[in-house]
Amino acid sequence: MLEERAMLVRVTVRCWSATVTDSRASEEIASSKRASAEFVRLKKTLIGQRIRELSSLAADIRRTVRKQTLPWYDEGWRILPAERWLDFTQEMSKLKQSFEKRVQEFVREYPSLVTEAKTALGDLYDPAEYPHPSAVAELFRIEVDYMPIPRARDFRLEALREAMMEVEEKVERRYREAFGRIKEHLAGRITELCERIIRCLTGDRIVVTKALIRDIGETARLLPDLNIIDDPTIAIAASELEKMASYDAEFVRRSSIVQSFLLSRAQALLRIVNDQDEERHLPEQPSDEGPPTGAQPSTQVSELRA
Repeated sequence: MLEERAMLVRVTVRCWSATVTDSRASEEIASSKRASAEFVRLKKTLIGQRIRELSSLAADIRRTVRKQTLPWYDEGWRILPAERWLDFTQEMSKLKQSFEKRVQEFVREYPSLVTEAKTALGDLYDPAEYPHPSAVAELFRIEVDYMPIPRARDFRLEALREAMMEVEEKVERRYREAFGRIKEHLAGRITELCERIIRCLTGDRIVVTKALIRDIGETARLLPDLNIIDDPTIAIAASELEKMASYDAEFVRRSSIVQSFLLSRAQALLRIVNDQDEERHLPEQPSDEGPPTGAQPSTQVSELRA
């Protein structure tokens, strides 16, 4: 059962954007350019680089949550496989500490940052748009909540039989929808990665980076834990991606045979996860003990690095 293999997690990240729309300046620009004020909006940044650093960290936290969890029915809640719980909680603890440390630094610097903004914005500066220093800390927050995945029998107490059946049917329907969402989500991840591999290995220039091989390996490691529905297609994809990640980026850049193999394997996986290849044909893996016999370095290889 799903509730025995996973739980729900909700990560709330609040981060002040420090941007406002300046209506007066928008009207002035529209007038000076003989444009309709309805079509002109001037968005103003109240604080410079410091707020962008916090926003970037908040975005990293949200990406981490999406990467290690699966979609659930209710907004804000995500499915966290039990196998990922320890790694997830440890990583979120580190990210939360880093975020809160940055917020404390920002709060201490806030008065001087406002002074800098006054000079930088010139006539666009409006003190009324800035929160009081005592209220700034409340504009930032990160909270992590967990709860078990609800089961139909959780709703049986004090329920009439007809009402109980209706609730059970609703929960079971959510389960079916959740399974569909999980399959679609994981297939989407694999599809996105395979399409990226294909783009890197086709066209006028072959682009193989350490970041690409790293992302293939990371996806291969995550998929078995995220595959809480035991979907065989996802299991096949995880196994094949693990083999693809075994190649060194430099080796791939120098071997046209390995490039062709990775390209054909990515194309085959793309068909499989989108149910276009019922027999699930995959190309044979060439020897990884060194450059295959007869392999020639590609003349169109990019020397980009991760």
